[in-house]
Amino acid sequence: MAQTQKPKFTPERRGLGLIIAAAFALVLLLLFLVAAMPRSLFLSAKAEEADFLSLNTEEAFRLEEGVAVQMYPFNSDHLVKVTNELVSYVSFKGSEEQAVQINCPTPLVTINGDYILVSDLGGYRFYLLDGQGLVLQGKTSAPIRSAAVSSSGKTAFIMEELHTKGVLRVLDEKGKHMLDWRVRDRLRSGYVINMAFSQDNTAIDVSLLNTDGASLQSILTRMDLTNATIASSIVQPDPTAYPLLFSAADSRVLMVSSESVVQNRGAGADAWLNFYRIQEVAVDAAGMALLASPQPGEVPSLYFFPFDDSGNANQGSASTGTQLGQGAFALEASYGHIAVASGDGVYILRQNNLSEPNYFACGSPVIRQKFLSESHLLIICRDSVQIIRV
Repeated sequence: MAQTQKPKFTPERRGLGLIIAAAFALVLLLLFLVAAMPRSLFLSAKAEEADFLSLNTEEAFRLEEGVAVQMYPFNSDHLVKVTNELVSYVSFKGSEEQAVQINCPTPLVTINGDYILVSDLGGYRFYLLDGQGLVLQGKTSAPIRSAAVSSSGKTAFIMEELHTKGVLRVLDEKGKHMLDWRVRDRLRSGYVINMAFSQDNTAIDVSLLNTDGASLQSILTRMDLTNATIASSIVQPDPTAYPLLFSAADSRVLMVSSESVVQNRGAGADAWLNFYRIQEVAVDAAGMALLASPQPGEVPSLYFFPFDDSGNANQGSASTGTQLGQGAFALEASYGHIAVASGDGVYILRQNNLSEPNYFACGSPVIRQKFLSESHLLIICRDSVQIIRV
């Protein structure tokens, strides 16, 4: 019987094995070196300067053309999609889990905490929803010009009514009527500009522009919702319209015009900040973020003015602004961070350090955004919904 011989390892075969092993070791070494190299070797100078971090962007789901403008960030689990006929709760996977029927030819959407208020702008109908669905619905007695909802579920409407400068109506959490204030031109009254609930939901602040006199006056009136009475009325330093109101701690109210910010505390009003043009404002418990231009012709810069330990606004310095380029918009401030959209991406900065912006590429124009937590930013783009790990 023939005996099977084992293959012999010739010097040529041993040499080939050594070459293969050396090549494998070289590949491992190159992979290690690539991982250890600075990011700047792989990024353009512009991307490195902006701290480009596209790997932290996750696409949640795609959107059909024209749907993005109907989508609104809501809570840590859902977005809401609002059309003329439906309010749909949409998961972060893109599935519509439930829907509430509405009838709003021109839906005006206001979200505060756990509540969504959808009103028919120029019409009469409104719908209050929470995370579970419809809470209540109703109709106003006059066309709705603006609407607000408190964190507890109170609702307020500024309505257009003949022979008045506007009517303020407030309803409690169950839809029960709390007050109607028919505003006419007289002392400490005037055209109703805007409104905002206080942080403790016991009052509502109203911005007025008074025309009953030799000169214009801007007035902030606080309505006590417990007693349905005027608690205070403060004349502002400048006779201009203040279309933005922000309720802060300790019964403080920040009023914002196109050029200035006024801080109201107690019975007084202090001119706080002045710019050539204020483009956007975002306020949280830590302070106020602004996109503003200090001088004519200047590109808006980002500013953050913190509140002190007592909750009062610090003056800050106009020299601390950070330029993020043309077209910055969709300002958001929360959880110690600031987000500013620019083109097809988003800048994210820490509130205590505006000098180091991180730029996240989204690949599509940004429509809206909201911080879900201190580590996640939800972004609604024109063609997708994305979540950024901050």
